[in-house]
Amino acid sequence: MKPIVILGDNYLDSHNKLPKKASKKVAEFVKKFMQDPTRRGVNYETIQGAKDSHLKTVRIDIHYRAVVLQPAKGNLYTLLWVDNHDDAYEWGRKHVVRIHPITGALQDFDQEEAEKALPARGPAKTDLSLFQQFDDKELISLGTPSALLHSVKAITSKKDLEAVGKHLPRECHEALQFLVEGIPIEDVREMLQSQAPTGTVDTTDFEKALEHPDSRRRFAAIESVEKLEQVLSEPLQKWRIFLHPSQQRLISADFNGPVLVLGGPGTGKTVVAMHRARYLAKHVYTGDSDKILVTTFTKNLAEDLERNLKELCGDEFKRIQVTNLHAWFASYTQRQRGYPRIASRREVKTSLEDAISKTGIDDWGFDFLENEITQVIKLNGLTTEEEYLGFPRSGRGRRLSRSQRTKIWRVYQEYRKGIISRGKIERIDLQRRFRRQIQIKNPKGLFRAVVVDEAQDWNPEDWRLIRALAPKGKNDLFLVGDGHQRIYGPRVVLGKCGINVRGRTSRLLINYRTSREIRNWSVGVLGDLVTDDLSGRPDSHRGYTSLWEGVEPEIHSFQSMEEEGEFLVGLINELLGHYDPSEICIVHRNMKQNDHLYSKFLDDAKIPFFELRKTDDPSVKGVRLATMHRVKGLEFRCMILSQVSKGVIPEKLEHDSPDPIVETEHEAKERSLLYVAASRARDRLIVTWLDEPSPYLPK
Repeated sequence: MKPIVILGDNYLDSHNKLPKKASKKVAEFVKKFMQDPTRRGVNYETIQGAKDSHLKTVRIDIHYRAVVLQPAKGNLYTLLWVDNHDDAYEWGRKHVVRIHPITGALQDFDQEEAEKALPARGPAKTDLSLFQQFDDKELISLGTPSALLHSVKAITSKKDLEAVGKHLPRECHEALQFLVEGIPIEDVREMLQSQAPTGTVDTTDFEKALEHPDSRRRFAAIESVEKLEQVLSEPLQKWRIFLHPSQQRLISADFNGPVLVLGGPGTGKTVVAMHRARYLAKHVYTGDSDKILVTTFTKNLAEDLERNLKELCGDEFKRIQVTNLHAWFASYTQRQRGYPRIASRREVKTSLEDAISKTGIDDWGFDFLENEITQVIKLNGLTTEEEYLGFPRSGRGRRLSRSQRTKIWRVYQEYRKGIISRGKIERIDLQRRFRRQIQIKNPKGLFRAVVVDEAQDWNPEDWRLIRALAPKGKNDLFLVGDGHQRIYGPRVVLGKCGINVRGRTSRLLINYRTSREIRNWSVGVLGDLVTDDLSGRPDSHRGYTSLWEGVEPEIHSFQSMEEEGEFLVGLINELLGHYDPSEICIVHRNMKQNDHLYSKFLDDAKIPFFELRKTDDPSVKGVRLATMHRVKGLEFRCMILSQVSKGVIPEKLEHDSPDPIVETEHEAKERSLLYVAASRARDRLIVTWLDEPSPYLPK
């Protein structure tokens, strides 16, 4: 039987830390190893003093060695780590790879470091333990190795948990984090898919263990040299082959209707959406005429999704169409005839200003009238004065009498005349017409399924169109989003748009992107903001956690732009000694700031940069410059949030508004925008401000 080579996710981490010259040589060795790990040239050497006798090292050259799991039986060879000679031996000496006797998952952990992570305290004080209410059997059932049970029971604080947790098997660390958050143990098991398999676990059967969902998020068979080269050449793309059990369950499940997946930044929502689209195209809708739409809110995000899906998929990509919804709609309407063009934002604004002037009705101010016309009249499809007079405005803050509504309807009528006189139509009206046309002419929809990313940013009419694009039934709609990241659209209740997700809503809780420090700071930006779960219920960050410890965000204040610019140039030159330029991003509230400041500073300092106005181009070297809106959906190892100052964020409303609802909604979007920008950071977050800080900065 041909040997099977398995790649561990720790191996990718260690490979990505190698110098570029060494990385190429190691990659060449791995390709040969993959073709035949039993060939005579591969010299397996025993590690003296190893905790696990099955771990061996293999020689790459005089400087580097790889650590390999060579089990006593079976035909699997697992690459676990690569490093310089001495460090590879040290890693292999301390680590243990075991099949957990209860869960059946394959685990690797640093037994020595876990045992000595806590200061010597004598016998474990179980009455002070964070986990004193759980017995040994319960803790072991969550993936705790028996050899480390003493260390887990000695944990008396969250600081202890962090110290020990980084050396535990990942599913065990996650489970303990959730228990500390107060989540019931049965819910933890369900979230982590850690139910014990039926029957007795064979702790020597590594092939069987690799079928376990928890094993597949850490170990993957690499079927071809081509796939290996792709994985090793793209260090941040582990999501292509390693998936959390909670993610895998959502990707491959058979659902009886629309599905909603919620989760904070970094929890892998977009990863799940892409893998779901691939799964549907590859295993469910496989006919030549079957089409799956993958859509998101902005063109930039759609381009990023399309590029990643092309790299993820094989032939099944021909059945996937990736575009943002409004671009798809524009393309669809261009093929039709006899419809006016869509009014621009400037034309809409001017028409409303003219309507207010002509009617002389300015009792509430521009912002309130614009908000009322958009949120109440247009998004609810109200076409007559009678409909508007009888429509419930619950949650709008300000009560309106019947006579006041009559006045507003007069402004709306005049506003509509202004749009029509320009020979234009509003996009929402045109979209509503075509959506109804699709419902009549194509009752079975235009796609077999629709996968939606950034679900929080769509308005009700967008959702009605999405509902019309796929026939109601099994596996029809798959939606991912987070109400805390809503920076474009209004709040919606999916059920009111014909999309019932009751009983089919899931939540991803583990932040894979950012450290706990960056996550806590980012959440702090939201303050007391209360958001929703897209179904009309309040949402929260309960259980949302990061599993690794990093450095605290840095906050710097300056008296002038020149002083800030000098600091940024010095900072970036320092960062370039540790990071690739494309891993560093300077973010600003709007493009105007960049045009007048940051690009000039970098240019004068001869630091290469690339402005993210449209899609990113990985082939272009340079520090990234972007607005807060543009970095949505992206991530960088170093994020620099510049000029987070009072008067910059929150950005001032275009018109002064006495309406509390307008101000509240504006504040919510501005807080969410800063939250989105801060949560893009992986390793370091640096924040600057001039004169006076933004009131949204955590205290």
